[in-house]
Parts: sequence; C-alpha cells; structure tokens
Amino acid sequence: DDFAVALRAARGRAARETPDGVTHSQYRLLCALAETPQARCGQLADSLGVAAPTVTRMLSGLETAGFVARVPSVEDRRGVHVRLTEAGRTVLTAKEEVVTRKRQLLHDSLSPAERRQAARLFRRLAEELDVL
Repeated sequence: DDFAVALRAARGRAARETPDGVTHSQYRLLCALAETPQARCGQLADSLGVAAPTVTRMLSGLETAGFVARVPSVEDRRGVHVRLTEAGRTVLTAKEEVVTRKRQLLHDSLSPAERRQAARLFRRLAEELDVL
C-alpha cells in the first residue's frame, strides 16, 4: 500500500510540474497515439488496458486542450480516428522529458545492488500479474 500511495503522489506531482497539467494516464494515451497515428478509441483502450468509455472521457479533455483531434473515418462513416495535433506532440515531448528526468533521478538514488534487486522483483511481479 505504501508503494501505491507514493506512486499516486509522484504522478500527481509530475502532472503539476509541466505547464500543461497532463496526467500520467493522459500521457500514456498520448504515447499510444504517437505509436499508432489515426487510432480508433477501441484500439487505444486495448493498448492501455482500460475500457473504451475511459478513453473517450480522456480524449474529450485532451481535445478541449487542443492536444488531439478526432477525424471522421473514411472507411466507416460511423467511425472516428484520433490523431495528435502539433500542440499534442509538443506537450508529449515536454512530458517525456519530465518522465525521463524522474526515472534517471530514481535510478541514481539506488545503489547498483538495489537496481539489480528491483529489476528482479519487478520482472517477477510482472510474471505474476500476467497469470492473475
């Protein structure tokens, strides 16, 4: 529980450290969009492991901020694709810099033995989460 609380607090601080106020969840969504240009909401939900309505709500906020745009699908008149705007690419780059800096600070705060131990534990936890 202590780790989960610390992680949530760190994510909240990270959102306040960039002028855009993009949350960690929104950052992950922007990363998914950068990897899959012209994605559909269902694709994004699958890649993030969340429900489609969650992605729709997140996209609404990002669209209002001008970071994403919804584009009607040419193949399916009912469908909509989502793409990053230039402002979205700019904010994604800024957020990536914050995340990279934070990861480096965390890495540097651990001894080499602690880094090896953490790597082993996180791999093990990931294996267990895959079977739950």
